[in-house]
Amino acid sequence: GCIVERDGNRHCPVFFQQAGKELDFIAFHTYDPFDHPTESMQKVVDAIHRLLYRYSIPAKPLWMTETNFDNTLVRTHFGIPQNKKCAVDDPRIQKNAFNQLIAQHLIKRFVIGFSLGVERIAVHKFTDDAFWSAGAQCTEYRGLVTKDLIPKTAYVSYKTMAEKLNGFQSVTKINDGQYKFTFSGKNPMYVLWCDTATCPAMPQELANTAVVITDFQGRPNESHDISSVTLSPLPMFVEEF
Repeated sequence: GCIVERDGNRHCPVFFQQAGKELDFIAFHTYDPFDHPTESMQKVVDAIHRLLYRYSIPAKPLWMTETNFDNTLVRTHFGIPQNKKCAVDDPRIQKNAFNQLIAQHLIKRFVIGFSLGVERIAVHKFTDDAFWSAGAQCTEYRGLVTKDLIPKTAYVSYKTMAEKLNGFQSVTKINDGQYKFTFSGKNPMYVLWCDTATCPAMPQELANTAVVITDFQGRPNESHDISSVTLSPLPMFVEEF
């Protein structure tokens, strides 16, 4: 294999030229900083497509076999300087806020990956690498469940997303933080959030439509006026009522 997104990598051209046409699928990992998730994932996908085009290789299924947050996300959110260790006993990190942050970004990574044409995505990993303890690195808590197998906020988010998006046939990006998933035999599902101070308007096709809004923890709420709903960094799943 090779690292396609690394500038100056000399192995990928040789690999694709000699073995590209024998590939069944292309797998990659993303742990990039989540300041600009679309751009970081798009960079990898574009690099793969360029190599396929350069060597006249037919399109291949893309699998993201590992993805999760890196320490930059936690540092930025909790104000931890780059020269300080990202450890969970840092007084600036609140455990509940940390778990909520990881859970919401997990959904975003999957939704953005699907919108870029990635067919299969796997979270890394199922269990934490350590118990919540002094000196433990932030990235030791990438699991969906704790080290003693207690479901975390991320587990509930992952379960909610899997139930809401199961069997989707296509996905369209409407705007930043706004994605429409279509299905066969049922209404579309919209995944919406906003990470900026000024948010885009709600999708026009939802105007004057009664909807059910399910938050990232699986809690539903009926709304008869989508324009009164305020977007936030917490993803929501929206479907017609």
